[in-house]
Amino acid sequence: MSTSIRGWPSSLTSHVSRGVVRAVRESASTDGLRGGAATAATLAGMIANELLIFPLGKVGFAARATRYRRHHCTLVPVGEAGVEVYDGGDLDGPLVLFVHGGSWGQGAPWQYALLARRLLESGASRVGIVRYRLFPEGDVDSMVDDVAAAISWAHKVRGDAPAHANEIVVAGHSAGAHLCSLYLSRALVGRREAGLLPNRFVALSGVFDIAPHFAHERTRLVHWLSPMWLAMLGRRARTDDSGRQPASTLASDAGTAVPNTEGGSSPPLPPDPEGASAPFCLNLLADLAYEATRGAEGWGEGKWSASELQAWAEV
Repeated sequence: MSTSIRGWPSSLTSHVSRGVVRAVRESASTDGLRGGAATAATLAGMIANELLIFPLGKVGFAARATRYRRHHCTLVPVGEAGVEVYDGGDLDGPLVLFVHGGSWGQGAPWQYALLARRLLESGASRVGIVRYRLFPEGDVDSMVDDVAAAISWAHKVRGDAPAHANEIVVAGHSAGAHLCSLYLSRALVGRREAGLLPNRFVALSGVFDIAPHFAHERTRLVHWLSPMWLAMLGRRARTDDSGRQPASTLASDAGTAVPNTEGGSSPPLPPDPEGASAPFCLNLLADLAYEATRGAEGWGEGKWSASELQAWAEV
């Protein structure tokens, strides 16, 4: 059956606030009052740096980026979000789509205005900075839908370009690289027309294996603060009566398992985008129900079942 996530936050601030409380309680339960206090102090320092110290050092950059964007950017409505477009003079160059990072809940297209300028100076004919719905407005599925809409738009506008200048390059950074990779997997597994694939894909510092990254974030004490786990869980989750997500549900709803090089099968891949809703949420919830034991690498240990993650979301 399908269940809605009752605790879906109204804002990123509310999610982070709840995450701080959870992280402190978790530390206090394992390391006592002193451990909880240490976690609270660490997180307070991180938040102060994120909201005050780091932005103050970027005032000059923000002014330059905002000025360039104001004079050179055109917002093109595409799908539910849009693309911020910068045009260059070299019609022979590729069209570059850039999908920014920001932990699925932060980042803004204006921050990449100067990157667009650099790409145009390097020979791009046009640069599109992709907007996508950030957490909590969107979950991973709606984010990928926005990336898909931008790539579809790119193919439409390049259809009028000279035959020798219709290359499309998609680049993504961090969370953006992850979203682009999900789009490509959906397009390939869904056997969509090759025309909806880019000519090239550049992934910069991408997060591609969610479960180990969740375990890594736990060592940094930000695993509950990060938008990642709840965005991957999605607004709706499918469970059986025990609160767990059965493998049979994943296999039937999320696509066909694909053999891997080690024998056996990889997790089911998502179907055609016109098929079942929330295919990525279904797969990634199973991925997060993962036991990570990496003490030798300094990652610590963590075990969360799908039912436990959903219970966290519904508090």
